[in-house]
Order: sequence, then C-alpha cells, then structure tokens
Amino acid sequence: MARAAGRLALSLRSLAGLAQVQEPSGTGGAPRGGGGGVDAMINREQLSQAERLIADCKNRITRQREVIASAFKKGHDTEVPVSMLRALGGEPPSL
Repeated sequence: MARAAGRLALSLRSLAGLAQVQEPSGTGGAPRGGGGGVDAMINREQLSQAERLIADCKNRITRQREVIASAFKKGHDTEVPVSMLRALGGEPPSL
C-alpha cells in the first residue's frame, strides 16, 4: 500500500505542476506572430505532455480498480484503495 500511495503522490504532483502552465500572453491565447514559431512549438509540447499525463492517470485508475476488485475478492479492507481511486477522480467498481 505504501508504494501505491507514493505513486499517487507523484502523479498528483505532476498534474498540479501541469495546472500551473499558463496561456501565453497575446491575443486570446493564440501564438504570437500569427504563424507559430517557438510559442507554437512550446504549446504543442505542453499539449503533448498533458495528453501523456492524462493517459497515465487513466491507466492508474484502471489499475486501481483492479486492485480494489482483487482485495474485495480476497476479503481485504478496500477503504484505502477506494480513497486513492477517488483522489484520482475515478469511481470504484461495482462489486
């Protein structure tokens, strides 16, 4: 369980750091210069990073649901794994 809590803390820190990314200054968040350049490249990199973090979070939610189902089948307490799943934004499986 301690390892899972550490992974959860790491993923939440990554998502919190991503939330601090701000829109570039300019007209309505569009890249300056009209055609792209460095700002457009940075925006694409940030979008790509966000997509990777979202995919990772979805995988963690799926894995956490599997952990809960397995613990339930074995008669173990599921309070902590369910709490971790909810922290990730997921709902526990119907058991």
